[in-house]
Amino acid sequence: MVKKSLLLLLLAQLAFILGCGSSSTAPLPGGIAYFDVSGPATIIANTPFSATFTARDASGDIVTTVTGTVTLTVDAGTISPTSFSDSGFINGIAAVTVTLDTPGLRRVSVTDGSIWGTAEVVVMNATREYSSTDLGVAGLSITVPAGSASSEISVTASETTTSPGSPPSGYLVGSKFFIITGSPINFLNPISITIPINGPLTNPKVYYWTGSRWSSYGITVVSYTDTSLIFTTTHFSTFGAMGESESTTTTTTTTSPTTTTTTTSTTTTTTTTTTTTTTTTTTTTTTTTTTTTTTTTTTTTTTTTTTTTLAPNYRILDNAGAYSTTEVFDENGIGGGNQLPVGSFLQYIYAGVDGAIDPPTSSGATTDDDFLIVTKEVGSDTAYLSFSNVPGQFYHSFTGDVYVTGTPKIYVRAWNAASVSMATHYGDSILFVPAYALLGQIPPLPKETVLPNFSTTTAKP
Repeated sequence: MVKKSLLLLLLAQLAFILGCGSSSTAPLPGGIAYFDVSGPATIIANTPFSATFTARDASGDIVTTVTGTVTLTVDAGTISPTSFSDSGFINGIAAVTVTLDTPGLRRVSVTDGSIWGTAEVVVMNATREYSSTDLGVAGLSITVPAGSASSEISVTASETTTSPGSPPSGYLVGSKFFIITGSPINFLNPISITIPINGPLTNPKVYYWTGSRWSSYGITVVSYTDTSLIFTTTHFSTFGAMGESESTTTTTTTTSPTTTTTTTSTTTTTTTTTTTTTTTTTTTTTTTTTTTTTTTTTTTTTTTTTTTTLAPNYRILDNAGAYSTTEVFDENGIGGGNQLPVGSFLQYIYAGVDGAIDPPTSSGATTDDDFLIVTKEVGSDTAYLSFSNVPGQFYHSFTGDVYVTGTPKIYVRAWNAASVSMATHYGDSILFVPAYALLGQIPPLPKETVLPNFSTTTAKP
């Protein structure tokens, strides 16, 4: 299907406050009851960020004098530093450089023998490089740039010469087929993949298998040689390189006209008879032969076969989500279930030219002519920053380039876990129409869509 255009994660910076409950133990010396912590809502693993700790008493007032050591812990992976002393506080406030190393929705706790408060922060992946040795497939390598996933990344790869389906019309297979799976399946930023190819290809493209057909949507060929090809995509799948077949190449044969000319010369004979009267009579006999020219022209008819690729022709834009009075619920359904937890995985999906919702694969990939626009999470808000950290609710801006013959339709697919691999159920919102305009013309004006309640009641394939 995309090309893809491609799509960026909006990293929101907002202050968050550590949730504090009452404790059965006495407050820290100086009357400190809890700490407020401010910092970014999203950070990159192994990249230092600044967090500000403010000591407060039970009334919420700043405690200017702090004594003792504060300990920091995290629910998964490691945190640095693991503690800092009272010398770091100035008038009750300490600015600390912190590093977390494990992607995911992490819970950071401030302790001093007992937990005095916790906060959650989304840790995005650091850049990951997977070589052919790591993957166990000769010539295959993968680069996942920083900020592409909000969970730990795992990759498995294999290769086969057996195609899952016939190649697209007008194309010939130019490589083995590379089966790349892992967690997550979809990424927030394009990842780079290098594959070996069988030899020189004419106008090479990379296709992925949707489960029912080959598609090149969202895939961009970056560079290629006679032996390898580099492309970008936003998801794992089964990939194969292909090149145009000879039947799609225009060949013109020119035949020069042939002219044959036959020339017959003209002969004139004159006879003179002389008499005694000195009168001269001249008799002239003229024989004329007409020249005939014959021209033979051969005409060659050239037939050209053209294969048409449906390139994106519209840009779509929308602000959409379930919020305020609407929510998305877990597999127990509306009325009987709970709101999906913060961090549950969301996919914004274009319903394709047919405008119909098609089911996912077991890995969460789209099927038929549907394709993924962007992935988001429940309890986050990249539009107005006012619906964050609320279970069952979300609000996001998205944009994408699509091929449209009628009215484009979008839907949101929610999974009942932070990734497809951990999920057991999924659910789809209603179809809705985003703002859209022809590519290269005036961009569409922002539009807002409030989705009705929906739930993840369908079992994962």
